[in-house]
Amino acid sequence: MSRLDRYKKYREEIKSGKISGKELFSFFHKSFKNKKSKKFHSSSTEEDEYINRYIYGTDKKKTPLRFFKKSKTHRKGKYHPVRNVILALLLIFLIFAGSLLWRLNGALGTKPNVPVELFEGKTSANGAHNILILGTDQRENQSAKAARADSIMVLQMDGSEKRIKLVSFMRDILVDIPNVGVSGEKDCKLNAAYGIGEAGSIGRNNQNQGAELMRETLKQNFGIECRYYAIVNFSSFATAIDALFPHGIPIDAEFATIRGQQFTEVAVPDDLATPEKMVVSDVPMSAAQASLYGYTDPAIYQMIKTGKQKMDGRTALNYARFRHDDENDFGRVKRQQQVMTAITSKAKSVSTLLKTPDAIKSVLKVTSTNVNKGFLYRALFAILLGQGNKKIDKMSVPANDDKTYTSGLDMYGGEGMEINCELYCQKAIDFLEK
Repeated sequence: MSRLDRYKKYREEIKSGKISGKELFSFFHKSFKNKKSKKFHSSSTEEDEYINRYIYGTDKKKTPLRFFKKSKTHRKGKYHPVRNVILALLLIFLIFAGSLLWRLNGALGTKPNVPVELFEGKTSANGAHNILILGTDQRENQSAKAARADSIMVLQMDGSEKRIKLVSFMRDILVDIPNVGVSGEKDCKLNAAYGIGEAGSIGRNNQNQGAELMRETLKQNFGIECRYYAIVNFSSFATAIDALFPHGIPIDAEFATIRGQQFTEVAVPDDLATPEKMVVSDVPMSAAQASLYGYTDPAIYQMIKTGKQKMDGRTALNYARFRHDDENDFGRVKRQQQVMTAITSKAKSVSTLLKTPDAIKSVLKVTSTNVNKGFLYRALFAILLGQGNKKIDKMSVPANDDKTYTSGLDMYGGEGMEINCELYCQKAIDFLEK
């Protein structure tokens, strides 16, 4: 029997189970395999082809059986630690994102504890959904009808340039309020529009139209259209800041000179102060100190140092409302914009993101607004994805360096600010609509 026939016989015995492939493989490996080659070599070409095809399996295209390897053991996949770490992180992210969205969806459905305004907002010409932001001087136990708009801003987040833009209006600007005073005459202070609309004293069917009358006034005098509104008073502003930033909001406090003197610590009127809420930083001011600052009312004051610090809601409110330095209302507008910028910039942090649903729920409970879920979703994720990193474009009406404004009287004899509304109308349109 030739050696080739013996190989065929061995193959049949392996198939029938009379001899194991492992034993025969060991025999051939020791006897015939060239150590320098991966192929079997014999004296016969026919033997070479058969052994290499059916025993060692080196013929990749025609190998039907590989008896001399572990026939029932499959090759295990390689271990990829980096890939597994990435998959684990992806799974964690999906769980986190799903939980966050579920909580966020619930928070955005929160119903406010304050009346919702009748507001007929419209989309801007460039497709943006401008938000009219009003900070009122309504205090505790005071009706909204008796309040005025202490801060007036228009915030744009979804314009064609995808940049956050903020326009601030001085509250004492003399404007033409629709259906109030002499038609066509700028004989009313801008901040009066809110109180008049809230009281429903202009022949409207309902009250709670302060934001709507302010929207109409801004449209008529400055060509700005707003789709949404948000109103906060002193207390709700402080509550919102504390909910969003429980460890404080970072502010680099700045004050101009006061009667020509520079201070490193300024006594700021405390609009939320009551005797039972006084803290260490509160000071009941003496007559001499009040004279130094030009104060006449015996209120409680909070001492705020200049420089970088973290402010709670109460401090941020008092800082933003301060107007008794030599920049008066211009300084107040600048500080208001500074606080708004800090809020937007801080909102993109991961720590804030984790607290966002609970914070939004707290904020919405004390805020009168018609902003819907869809817009809030887009705004939040735009900030988190980097829009908050960009520098906020800001504009003030009038500008601090505008020397063309003059003093004038409103219809009640109060002193106001006369400006070139036509000029600022064009500036505002160029700023927001481009």
